[in-house]
Amino acid sequence: MLYVYDAIQAGTGLHAIGDVLLDRMPEQWRSSSERSDLRRLAEGGEKLVAGGYRSLLNPARRRADDT
Repeated sequence: MLYVYDAIQAGTGLHAIGDVLLDRMPEQWRSSSERSDLRRLAEGGEKLVAGGYRSLLNPARRRADDT
């Protein structure tokens, strides 16, 4: 998650990140589930960087925030 976030922050595109992380790139990259997965990983990394990492350190807070 943070790897994808860091790579995007460094200016790397999702296609280039996919080249590194995926065994095979899908032929229809723009509409692929792999591309969507990478976008979700980047969004998750952004949430962690914005303070969401605290919920990993304090599971009780995480449950309270989910309700």
